[in-house]
Amino acid sequence: MKKFGLVVFSMKRKGVCGMVCKKLRALMIIMLLLTVTAFASTTGKIRGRVVDEATGEPLAGATVMIEGTSLGAFTQADGNYFILQVPPGIHTVKCQIVGYSDYTQENVVVSVDSTTSVDFAMETTVAGREEIIVQAKRPIVQKDNTSSSKTFDNTQIAKLVNPTVTGVLEQQAGVVKGGGGELHVRGGRDNEVAYVVDGVLVNSTLYGTSSFNLSSDAIEEMKVVTGGFNAEYGGAMSGIVQVTTKSGQKEFSGKASYKTSRYVTEYGDDVKHDIMSAYISGPIPAPFLRDAAFAFSYSQEMDEGYYLYHPEANFWYTPERMATMVEIYNDPGHEGNSLATFFIDNGYEPFYRGFRPEEFNRTWKYYGNIAFRPVQTMRVALSANKQVYHGYDNYSPWTTGYGGHSSYRYLDHFDTVTFDDVYTGRVTHTLNQSLYYTLSVSYQQKKNETDNNGIHYTDFEGWDSDSVYSSNVNLGYLNVYDYSWLMYTGFAPYYFHYTDTAMKASFDVTWQADRIHQLKAGVDFNQADIEYEYYNSLRAELLGADMYNVKPYQLAAYVQDKIEVEDMIINVGARLEHFNPNVDYYENPGLAIKDHLEEVSSGNPLKGTYTDEGKISAEGKTYIMPRLGISYPLSDTGVFRFAYGHFYQYPEARAVFSHIERPVDQDYYGNPDLDAQKSIQYEIGFEQGLSDILSFSIVGYFKETSDVLSVTLNDYEGKKLYQYVNKDFSRILGADFTLSKRFADHYSYDLTYGFSTAKGSASSPEENASQLEEPDYIEPVRTTYLDYDRRHTVAASFAMAFGKGEGFELFGVKPIENTELSLRLTGQSGLPYTRSNISGDAISEENGARMPWTKYLDLRFSKGFHVYKNFKAALIVEVDNLLDWTNIDSVSSFTGDVRENSIKRDDFPDTEMGELAYLQMRENKTMLGAYGMPREIRLGVELSF
Repeated sequence: MKKFGLVVFSMKRKGVCGMVCKKLRALMIIMLLLTVTAFASTTGKIRGRVVDEATGEPLAGATVMIEGTSLGAFTQADGNYFILQVPPGIHTVKCQIVGYSDYTQENVVVSVDSTTSVDFAMETTVAGREEIIVQAKRPIVQKDNTSSSKTFDNTQIAKLVNPTVTGVLEQQAGVVKGGGGELHVRGGRDNEVAYVVDGVLVNSTLYGTSSFNLSSDAIEEMKVVTGGFNAEYGGAMSGIVQVTTKSGQKEFSGKASYKTSRYVTEYGDDVKHDIMSAYISGPIPAPFLRDAAFAFSYSQEMDEGYYLYHPEANFWYTPERMATMVEIYNDPGHEGNSLATFFIDNGYEPFYRGFRPEEFNRTWKYYGNIAFRPVQTMRVALSANKQVYHGYDNYSPWTTGYGGHSSYRYLDHFDTVTFDDVYTGRVTHTLNQSLYYTLSVSYQQKKNETDNNGIHYTDFEGWDSDSVYSSNVNLGYLNVYDYSWLMYTGFAPYYFHYTDTAMKASFDVTWQADRIHQLKAGVDFNQADIEYEYYNSLRAELLGADMYNVKPYQLAAYVQDKIEVEDMIINVGARLEHFNPNVDYYENPGLAIKDHLEEVSSGNPLKGTYTDEGKISAEGKTYIMPRLGISYPLSDTGVFRFAYGHFYQYPEARAVFSHIERPVDQDYYGNPDLDAQKSIQYEIGFEQGLSDILSFSIVGYFKETSDVLSVTLNDYEGKKLYQYVNKDFSRILGADFTLSKRFADHYSYDLTYGFSTAKGSASSPEENASQLEEPDYIEPVRTTYLDYDRRHTVAASFAMAFGKGEGFELFGVKPIENTELSLRLTGQSGLPYTRSNISGDAISEENGARMPWTKYLDLRFSKGFHVYKNFKAALIVEVDNLLDWTNIDSVSSFTGDVRENSIKRDDFPDTEMGELAYLQMRENKTMLGAYGMPREIRLGVELSF
């Protein structure tokens, strides 16, 4: 049965509805007929008025052009004009009319989805003064912004300590970091944020998250929207991260840099961090292609020797030493003792402290763009983004049930390779001064390969026997504690490959109907193709195996009107989304499991065949979402904002299709009948310019979510399956305060403070799964603090820069010319956790305790030098955690500290497992991985032209 979510809204203000409402209704009808998440906009708009400077009378027929482009407009009878499709960045705008001096305004800043006002007061021509050139003043408050957002151009991003997408997002008000380093926006889960690169949503269909993290070399502008986003944006309940990449320039330019920590670390070559990047841009000498240009960037980042950030690092373990210990253990005279007892009796521990050698994380990023005009009114842009990650992970954590303590084991040749590819083609065609359309197509693929040197699971010894669900496939690992699944060396029997492909096409149209109304509408189609294959015999009775190939699709459409009058700006619109799993599934998977067990006694879902009997077809779901944003200027420098909207987000594909083709007992089973998750958001804010360069803002928000992804335990013909359902909910309340100084007098700064409470029924879909089989378990009806709730967040960034010839003079030289200094201070209150006894049973209210605050001070410094003509060089120093503050990322739920203090053998059960837990948690043993990153210093050099 199809389900609809609809809220009816009306506008009765005189002069606002009328013809516009008719236009909106007509466009809505078209949208519903098409029933087809539009690609987001990548341009802005310039508007203004041209008048006679002496009389104030409007001037009709004046030409207003953006220099270096073919964009321009003629003024109308009332002197007004507008220019659409303006790329983000800094522009020069020129106005000309017969009888008047030319008037040029430089440094006009344009941002995506924003309107920049540029007015001209023309002076009659005077001999000797044929042109007037002024520097445009950027308004300290963006009046047409109806949502909570902040925009960074490429020069601002380059001055940041961490000039990446993640670095920008981390310092925004309303953004907090969870216990695993993931980012949460306004109390939402980490996969509730949409990442949009050049108008294309790059989130994974399978998991809902994004691993794209472009470097500053490839970014022209980045906009972070934390609330109240418009109808053209979908696929998110918490926020939008919109990145516009650089386009080619008319003149050649480029730069290259290299930074490393290897010469300033106490660990030598065992732990090092290298970052390399290069960028080049310029024209394409093709006479048959107008304005043809290209841009290309490359970056590589390598972490060698993953560090556990343990302040008492005393790492003795290597595979060579382990082999020696095993050899000694196998000598005569050691019979009857376990290897663990032998190690401890001889003063060694198979637990890992400090850094872990022979590991690495490497990332390669490629970006390329070609743009040209086949005809004057049409622009074609082709772009490619590719990101490759390779992680070699020798060590795998194992957590006991006693106090949440972790140990690490060494597993040889356990590596992961992921590929993220996005290829986009976009055509923008201007039909006239007020109307244009954009047609976009894209191909995206995310591919993961996690295995042991590429060995397929079918080559594992015993993979197809009953051992898959009774014990471990023996691959020559070293068993320290006589538990078959607790390995310390050897070959991990693990294989995980998937390919997540999406083909997308979109069409949207923008019409500046008149000076007040800008109408936009768009449609989009997204066809996914997911191939998934997973095998793990390590504790296989819990982790299992799975394989499927599915092709879900989505259709969406939106309509939006941006109403700009003198005393108010209104963004009103609606969005329609349709999701179809496009799959047949078992109405009663228990019957399919029983039939399969008759063929394959072990129940291994990768063996044998499954019958199609008992399958039904999944139905699509359709939703309509109203959006409203209002900006009301209180003065020339003050504005009041209000936003309201309904936001739906379809669950990630893993929750829809897990075991959908090959169901198995005691595992998570997908649900193609899932509904979209829903969020209703309210926001009210005030922003005031205190001067031409200083502004203050305060924003309050409330968000309520429902039908959020969770799991339940169903009994199908005696087979118990954890199945994904829509039942979680949350309520988030918060306020953000920001004080910003624009760069002037050689420095700028941003101060932000965020207060929020994020409470809900669960922090992740599987959080309550382990309790579902308890006979007295009651579904949560009240909210508790979510795992990523941080009550207070503070961030302060400071940038100082001196250009050529600037700064004080000392002995005839200016030592601080061509220098830049950036500092970033971040502080966040502690995450919540639940206190427990030594057996892991809760002894406090859920998430009723708090970890301590975390704080970091980071620095970036560069000193530039002129080399030859337009060639320049710079020396760079970067320091993470400048003051080497010790931060605690996790604590023992038993002690509330990083140490397992005063632990005695009597605290543990008189069992083998109790003995094992005691050995791991002996007195004064510090939890592994409990500390945050220590100080890291990187030195580098940059060349540019």
